Amino acid sequence: MDKMTPIDDIFKPLAGPFNPSHDPLFAARDEKADDSAELETQPDTDGDETPPQPIQTKSKKRPASTHSPLIQAILKELFTFPSQELAEERLRQIRSQYITVEAESSDDSIMLWIRGLGVTPDLDKKGYMGNFARIFTKTRDDGMHTLSLEQIDIPLSDHPSRKRQKFKHPNWAHPVLSKVRKEHTYESVEAARQDLQKLHVDYPDTSIPASEDKLYIIVYDKSENRWPPIRKIILEVENTAKGIIINWFDNNNGRKGGGSKKSTQEAVAAAAMTTITR
Repeated sequence: MDKMTPIDDIFKPLAGPFNPSHDPLFAARDEKADDSAELETQPDTDGDETPPQPIQTKSKKRPASTHSPLIQAILKELFTFPSQELAEERLRQIRSQYITVEAESSDDSIMLWIRGLGVTPDLDKKGYMGNFARIFTKTRDDGMHTLSLEQIDIPLSDHPSRKRQKFKHPNWAHPVLSKVRKEHTYESVEAARQDLQKLHVDYPDTSIPASEDKLYIIVYDKSENRWPPIRKIILEVENTAKGIIINWFDNNNGRKGGGSKKSTQEAVAAAAMTTITR
């Protein structure tokens, strides 16, 4: 019979602390790690066979803005470098400082979104808060080098930040309507009237004041799977046992849970609201 190999010799190659860097499985995982995360390694301690564990820290990069002196200097092409290498080195510093579109960046050019860049009154109305741009190295006529900037037009839907568009109808998250649902009590009738007026001023196209204490309005409401997701309601200031509140009613069914008869004035306002929704 052949001499058997001692079992200790079989497992001898596995002796010693496990090092993930020697394992192809862990190496493949590390290659897929997020490049944007900054990793620090804990130092080894004598006699400790536990492999070093990476500590993930928050990225220090931030969005660029036209308020930054650095961005202003680039816009005016004020930077001056005696060589292309120094210009590229400054560009690398900028790349590490601001959030960039890495897929569109290289040694001599970076792409990033800049808050406040090229926001005209027309773009502001559309919800723009900034624009994308390309910062690149440029050789001047005197042989010196600088950094220049070129705005890039990209659809608003792909921007990292944009203004929230105002919709035709308010929803129940509106500050006044939120108070209504919570049956907020007001210190005075005047305070409640001011909230009704604010709601009307915010949405003049879909609201009709019947009096200082009553407002007809259409709200965005997806409850009960209604379609279209809008609801015609009446808001009215009332002095209840709980206190002064703004109560709400369904416009088409009278008081919620009741069925009060509408006056002629209410009927006229309801007919006008129907016209608005068409």
